[in-house]
Amino acid sequence: MDANKKIDTVSGSPFESLSIEEMTKIQGSGSQNMMTVSPVATPIASFQASEYISHKINKFLHRN
Repeated sequence: MDANKKIDTVSGSPFESLSIEEMTKIQGSGSQNMMTVSPVATPIASFQASEYISHKINKFLHRN
């Protein structure tokens, strides 16, 4: 490690002293929402898709 580096020194101005425009540039405007799926919804959707496909395959294989 370089002896000239000051690892305990804060660089830049405190966040509270920045303008709204500067804060927005740093943290974003908050206009984007995170897209999430319930941990339960994914397995349920997967199961339903599997059941649907199995039904279609069985119907095709056992047609008269």
